[in-house]
Amino acid sequence: MKRNFWLIVAAVTAVALLLLNVFLTFQNTRQLNEDARWVAHTHKVISELEGLRSLTADAETGVRGFIITGENRYLEPYDDATNAIKGKVDEAEIAMADDPIQRARFPRLREHIEKRWRTLGEVLTTRKNSGFDAARQEVLTDRGRMEMDALRLLVGEMIRHEEDLLVQRAASSERTYRAALLTGMLSGLLALIAILARFLLVNRHMKASKNAAAVIAEQAERLRTTLASIGDGVITTDKDGLTTNLNSVAESLTGWKNEDAVGQKLDKVFHTVNEKTRDPLTNPAMRALREGVIVGLANHTVLISKDGTERPIDDSAAPIRRKEGEIVGCVLVFRDVSERRLQSDALEDRVRIRTAELAAANEDLQRSNFELEQFASVASHDLQEPLRKIQAFGDRLNSKFGDQLTGQGTEYLERILASADRMRRLIDDLLSFSRVTTKAQPYVLTDLALVVQEAISDLEGRIEQTGGRVEADHLPTIDADPSQMRQVFQNLVANGLKFHRPDEPPVVKIRSRMTSGLGADGQEVEFCEIIVEDNGIGFEETYLDRIFELFQRLHGRDEYEGTGMGLAICRKIVERHGGAITAKSKPGEGSAFIVMLPVRQITEG
Repeated sequence: MKRNFWLIVAAVTAVALLLLNVFLTFQNTRQLNEDARWVAHTHKVISELEGLRSLTADAETGVRGFIITGENRYLEPYDDATNAIKGKVDEAEIAMADDPIQRARFPRLREHIEKRWRTLGEVLTTRKNSGFDAARQEVLTDRGRMEMDALRLLVGEMIRHEEDLLVQRAASSERTYRAALLTGMLSGLLALIAILARFLLVNRHMKASKNAAAVIAEQAERLRTTLASIGDGVITTDKDGLTTNLNSVAESLTGWKNEDAVGQKLDKVFHTVNEKTRDPLTNPAMRALREGVIVGLANHTVLISKDGTERPIDDSAAPIRRKEGEIVGCVLVFRDVSERRLQSDALEDRVRIRTAELAAANEDLQRSNFELEQFASVASHDLQEPLRKIQAFGDRLNSKFGDQLTGQGTEYLERILASADRMRRLIDDLLSFSRVTTKAQPYVLTDLALVVQEAISDLEGRIEQTGGRVEADHLPTIDADPSQMRQVFQNLVANGLKFHRPDEPPVVKIRSRMTSGLGADGQEVEFCEIIVEDNGIGFEETYLDRIFELFQRLHGRDEYEGTGMGLAICRKIVERHGGAITAKSKPGEGSAFIVMLPVRQITEG
C-alpha cells in the first residue's frame, strides 16, 4: 500500500509538473508573440510618420527648386507628395487607431498639412504669375518656415510618443523573455527530478520521462522561433559571457551560424570597434554581466562580421536574472543603422551645398548693393544739379514775373515748381533706400519711446496743419540703429496723417507688446511687436503684397503727395534688423501696421 501511495504521488507530481510546464510555455510563447507583434506595429507607425515628414520635405524642396529655376521638372517631388500625402495620413491614422493620444493629434496634423500645402500653392501661383522676386518676397515673410516648423514639431511629438511606446514594448518583451527562460529552466529542472524519481520507483515510467523531455525540447524550439521573429539582432550568453544563442538577424549581421557560435566567447562573435579611432570597444554585454545594469552601445560603434564586413550599429545589453535576482546570463539586442547613417550623411551634404549657395548669393547681394549705392550717388548728383537750376530759375521767374502771369501761365509755372519739388523728394527717397540697402550702423541699446518722440517732433508742422493727434504707449529698449528706427516711425506716422478721412482729423496710436517666436537660426527669440494704427481711409488687403514694393501708390497721385518709396524703406530697415512688417486694413476703417523686431541680436559692424 505504501509503495502504491508513493507511485501515485510520483505520477501525480509528474503530471502536474508537465501540465504546468505546458501552461507556462503556452503563456510565455503567446506573450512573446504579442510583444513582437506590438514592436513590429510600432516600427510600422514610426515608418509611416517618417514617410509623412519625408513627403513634406520633398514637397518643400520641389517648390524651392521651382521658385529658383522656374522649371516645371522641379515640381515633380511636389506633385508626387501632393498625390500621396492624403493617403499617407490616412494610413498613419489607421495604423494609430488603437492609440487615443495619437488619434487626438490627427486633426492638428491634417490642419498643419493643409495649411502648408495651401501656402506652397500660393507661392507657386505667385512664382508663375508674378515671377521670382514676388515669390521670393513671399518666402521671406517666414510664414512658410513657421508652418513647416509647426508641422515638424507635431510629427516629432508623434514619433517620440511611438518611440516611448517602442521602449516600453521592448522592455515588456525582454521581461517576458526573462520569465520564459527562468520558468523554462525551473520547470524543466523540476520535471527532470520528477522523472528521475519515477525512474527509480518503477521502470515502467520511462515512457513518461521521454515524453517530458520532448515537451522541454519543444519549448526550447518555440523560444528559438520567437527570437528568430524579432526584427533586431539578439544574442544571449551565460553568466560567463559564453554565447548561448543567436537569432537569424544576429547570424546575418555577425556572419556566425548559431551552431558555430554557441560556446564561443562573446567578444569573438560580437567584434566591435570605434568607427573613428578603430580602437576595440568594451563589450556592453560583459559590463551588463559585471555591473548588473542595462548598458547602451558607445557612439560610432562598428560591428565587424566574420567575413570582415563593417556595419554601424546601436542598441543595448541587459542582464538576465533569476527570480531571486541572481544574474544567469545576458541578452544583447542590436540593429544595423547603415541606412540611417547614409540618410544623415546625405542631409549633411545637402546642408553644406546649401550653405555654399547662400554664401555665394550673399556675395552677389553685397556686390549688387555696392553697385546700387554707386548708381544712386551718381544719379542723385547728376539729377540734382539741373534740378537745382530748375528750382532756382523757377523761383526767380515767379518772384519777378509771377504777378504778370495769368491763366495758364500761372498754372504752368506752379506745375514746374511742384514737379521739381517732387523730383527732389524722389531723389532723396532713392538715396535713403540705397543707404538702407548698403549701409548699417552698429546696433546699440535704443529707447524706442525716445525715437518715436523725435519722429513726432519732426512731424509737428504736419500734425498742426491736419489738426491731428499722435499717441504713444510705453515702448521698450532694444538693440537697433536709432536713426533707421526714427525713419521707420516717421514714415508710418506721416502716412497716418496723410491718408486721413476728410470728415475727421487724423489720429495715430502707437502701442507695443512683448512676444516670442523663432528667429532666423530657428531658435526661440524674444520679439517686440509694435502696432502703428490710424483712423484713415485704409486700403484693400488684396494690395498688401504691393504696398511694400518700390514706387507703389494705391491712392491717386494728385490727391496725395508722395513717391511710393516710404513703406519700401520701412521694410528694408525692419528686415535688416531681423524683423518683419505687415499691415491690416479695410477701406474706410483705417490701417494698422505691425512691426516685429527682435529685442536682442548680434551687433552689425
